[in-house]
Amino acid sequence: MIANPDFVERLKLEAPLNTPDKNTIYTGGAEGYTDYPFLKE
Repeated sequence: MIANPDFVERLKLEAPLNTPDKNTIYTGGAEGYTDYPFLKE
């Protein structure tokens, strides 16, 4: 769900999900937490 901040909306629209970047999860910075694109971007 971190990679898809609009997860529910994506499911409703049957839109593709963002792929999580495993290299940036739990690294202590904003990268990998707040930099994933929303569907409308």
